[in-house]
Amino acid sequence: MPATTARLRTEGLTKAFPARSGAGDRVSALEGVEMTIDPGEFVSIVGPSGCGKSTLFNLLAGLDRPSGGRILLDGRPADNLLGEIGYMPQADLLMPWRTVLDNTALGLQLNGVKRAEARERARGEFQRFGLAGFEDVWPSQISGGMRQRAALLRTFLAGREVMLLDEPFGALDALTRQEMQQWLLRIWQEDRKTILFVTHDVEEALFLSDRVYVMSGRPGRIELCVEVELERPRELERTMTAPEFAELKLKLIEPLRRASAAARAEDG
Repeated sequence: MPATTARLRTEGLTKAFPARSGAGDRVSALEGVEMTIDPGEFVSIVGPSGCGKSTLFNLLAGLDRPSGGRILLDGRPADNLLGEIGYMPQADLLMPWRTVLDNTALGLQLNGVKRAEARERARGEFQRFGLAGFEDVWPSQISGGMRQRAALLRTFLAGREVMLLDEPFGALDALTRQEMQQWLLRIWQEDRKTILFVTHDVEEALFLSDRVYVMSGRPGRIELCVEVELERPRELERTMTAPEFAELKLKLIEPLRRASAAARAEDG
């Protein structure tokens, strides 16, 4: 059988910014990043603070341009990615003056769908996304977990086959976070979008993912790639107590510790 074309691939991806000194020097944020995400995969990135994860997502979302290397989408070099890939930043960015329904319909409207149709299509997903009954309330009236569900629904409805999720559960309490992880897996298994997920939580990365990339400290490079060959569908307690899960966790933690120590030494 022919090899599957990667849905998203980076080759030697590099990004440098002008130094604050203004003396013509440049500061490297990413250096030679090589990643492959196949269609329908769930892939996570972990790394120390300041390693360039947000810079990487800005490049993949088309919000910035690389200094070197290239990004391929479905095997084709992608020179202009803006609007091609769904991107949900860490903050939910719900508009306080719009109802939950109108917030979730926004991505469709930006794609040219008329308001009435966009609202109807969004409303049809409220049960599946755990938002039924909250269509007409304001974002300030719902919990943090429900705000993240609404933001994810807005991103899903935008219709992109590749989605970048930047620590979407980072601000949630532990119990809500676990509930959201299980919920997201169910939604992903139903839709099979291609997801690239950033997290600081190794256990979260392993529970959700087919593959986990570990990034180094600045400039960000790929230090390690770990295949997560745990049985799907996954249940939180059964998966996290499996011996294979513990082995994978140890495999990830050591290079992550080294990367974090190197980042602290550089900052210090």
